[in-house]
Parts: sequence; structure tokens; C-alpha cells
Amino acid sequence: MPKFSKKAFFVAVLVAHIGIKSLCQIIKPNI
Repeated sequence: MPKFSKKAFFVAVLVAHIGIKSLCQIIKPNI
């Protein structure tokens, strides 16, 4: 379970990071 939870957390953070980065690019194309 600990490994699964850690992996799930890592995936969630990665997806969130990509989503935020994409959102920033859409709002501010210059950045």
C-alpha cells in the first residue's frame, strides 16, 4: 500500500504540474 500511495501521489503531482504549466501558457503565451 505505501508504495501504491506514494506512486499515486507522485502521478497526481506530475499531472497537476503539467496542467498548471499548460494553463499558464494559455493565459500568458509570452511566458
